[in-house]
Amino acid sequence: MNLTITTVDGADGARRDHLVGLPPRTTVADLAEAVDGTRTRNLYLDGRRLDPDAPVASTGLREGGVLGLGTAGTDPDRVRADAGPVLAEVHVVSGPQAGRTWLLAFGSHEIGSGPLCAIRLEGHGVPEGGLWVTVGADGSAHWHRTRTAPGDEVRGRVAAPPPDGAVTALRRTRPQRVTTERTAAPGQPVPWSPGEDLTVGSVLLRMSAPVEADAAVSRSADGFGIDYNRPPRIAPHLDGERVRLPSPPAAPGKRPFPTAMMMLTSLRTE
Repeated sequence: MNLTITTVDGADGARRDHLVGLPPRTTVADLAEAVDGTRTRNLYLDGRRLDPDAPVASTGLREGGVLGLGTAGTDPDRVRADAGPVLAEVHVVSGPQAGRTWLLAFGSHEIGSGPLCAIRLEGHGVPEGGLWVTVGADGSAHWHRTRTAPGDEVRGRVAAPPPDGAVTALRRTRPQRVTTERTAAPGQPVPWSPGEDLTVGSVLLRMSAPVEADAAVSRSADGFGIDYNRPPRIAPHLDGERVRLPSPPAAPGKRPFPTAMMMLTSLRTE
């Protein structure tokens, strides 16, 4: 098992990255000798001292983990603090970051390509900032712009199924979705309901209600990784469809017995 880890030296604070190969029965002392050249200094993980005789697989060390050499060390926490319960989600459904999801809590969140934006996007026509989505305590959301710049392209889009009766059994062309585009002047709030899209340059964002996490997460057999399995999200078709199936085939008829041919053959032989 190959594992990439970082060590923080308690003597001089130096950080070093290591790619180590760990056989199944590797102990903490073996790992210390590999990364430090000696077994005399203890290893620390998340502020706790690791038993030198314990197998590495039982310590909770994961890919990208940070180990302290000699002391627990002070590694800055780079995980963003919990901002509160998730009230809405923004999904990228088209564009360079398609598939990414942002979980939004109560408050305002800036959208753009700038480094300080909470929803940072990449793509042509994406503004650097000035586009905000605000989520209320009840989960409702709206977007507005505080400034505009030449070349920015931001517009809302509401898509709905075609009206009833738009598709018939004899009509083979697929009807177009009924779409309504929304633009707004700076400072004007525009409601953003679940299922509605917001075009930001070449990126298409969709507002969604919170989705319950359904991933199956379990510890891998080797003890170093986490197995992750998420069932696919199958969304229903937006357009209504009517499908006319062909009639079932008729049962094949019985094959006639060739009596005439047999009589003719018999007469010729006589």
